[in-house]
Amino acid sequence: MPSWGELSAECRDAALLLRGSHPRSSVSRSYYAAYCAITDRLVAAKATFPRGWNNPPHLRLPQYIDGHLSDLPVYVRARLKSTIRLLWRMRVDADYVPQVGVDAILARDALREAMSAIRSLEARHERA
Repeated sequence: MPSWGELSAECRDAALLLRGSHPRSSVSRSYYAAYCAITDRLVAAKATFPRGWNNPPHLRLPQYIDGHLSDLPVYVRARLKSTIRLLWRMRVDADYVPQVGVDAILARDALREAMSAIRSLEARHERA
C-alpha cells in the first residue's frame, strides 16, 4: 500500500503530465499532491481523523495544520493554509463547474502552488 508521500508524488507527476492537454485534471491532481503531502505530515505527527478515516476531511485541513503541525513556524502554517484553501477552490471549479475557464496557465499556477507547499513541508520535515 502506498504512503501518503508516495501518493503526493504520483499526483504531482500526473499534474505535470496533464497540464498541457487536460488542464482541469492537472488542477485536480495539483490539489491532491498538496493534500497528500500535508496528510503525510499529519500522519507522522500522529493526528487522528474522524470516523476512523486514514485522512483528514478536506475542508478541515487548515484546522489540522494548526492543530498538529506546531513544529512549523507560524508563517509556514499560514501559507500552507492559504495555499490549500486556494487549491481546494481551484480543484472544485475544475472538477464541478464546467463554465469556469481552466486553461494551461491556471494549471501551471495550481502546480506551482502545490509544489511550493510540498517543498515547504519537505524542507521543514528534513530539519525536524
